[in-house]
Order: sequence, then C-alpha cells, then structure tokens
Amino acid sequence: MRVVRGIADWALRVSEVLATALLALTLLTVLYAILARYLPIGRAGWTGEVARYLMIWFVYFSVPIAYRRGQHVGLTAVRDRLPVTARNIVELVVHSGVLFAGVFLTWQGLIYLPKLMRQRSASLGIPMAYPYAAVLVGAILLVVQVVYLVFESVKRLKERR
Repeated sequence: MRVVRGIADWALRVSEVLATALLALTLLTVLYAILARYLPIGRAGWTGEVARYLMIWFVYFSVPIAYRRGQHVGLTAVRDRLPVTARNIVELVVHSGVLFAGVFLTWQGLIYLPKLMRQRSASLGIPMAYPYAAVLVGAILLVVQVVYLVFESVKRLKERR
C-alpha cells in the first residue's frame, strides 16, 4: 500500500507542477498574441494553435489532480444520505468505472498515436500525435490516482467489518 501511495503522490506532484507550468505558458502565449497585434514585436499566427494545445495538455494534467482531491463534478445528494458502508461501496463502484474509462483511454491512445504521426497541424506543422498524446498521458496519470483510491476504498471497507 505504501508503494501505491508513493507512486500516486509522486504522479500527483508531477501533474501539479506540469499543469501549473502549462497554464503559465498558455497565459504567456496569449499575452504575446495580444501584444503582437498592437506592437511591432513579430508575427503571432502560431499563438492560437500553441495556446490551444497547451490548454489541452493542461486539462489532461488537471483531471487526475481534481479526481484525487475529490474536486471533480459529482452527484453526491444520494450518496451522502447512505450509511458509511454503502457510501464506501458506491465510491468503489465509481472508482471502478473511472478506472475502466482510464484504461480504455490509455488503450485507445496507444492505438491511435502512431497513426496521428502522419497528420500535421495547420499552423505549426507538428505531428498531431503530440497534442493528442495528452489524452494518453492524462489517462495514465488518472489510472495511477484511481488505483490508489480503489486501494483506499477497499481498506475503508475492510476496517468497517
């Protein structure tokens, strides 16, 4: 359990640092685009595409952070009225569903990324696999967090018995 928690904590910290950096880079890119419109500092035709891809990566690094902290959107009105054991079972079922989705996204990412190496982005001319790799990386980071939360849910269920 310590190993799983250590890996999950490390992945969470990496996600936090990279999400913060990506958000800052997005801000700087958009700021440059705004300034380039009014000041003679160079062309900024590439900034829209860069900002979009940075934002995509930001979102996929943020999903595991929000899920681990329980800050994702959820319907808790019914769950909160359940007894503790039933609540833990519901959480385990939800975590299992999210784990399935994360594994599925990882699997699909591995299938489609090689195909996307041939497709190029409009402005930058980079392979579209680079922006789409955010789905794969984000799904892997989400799976790490969900596995940890599944272990925690099972532990709570065992403690209640």
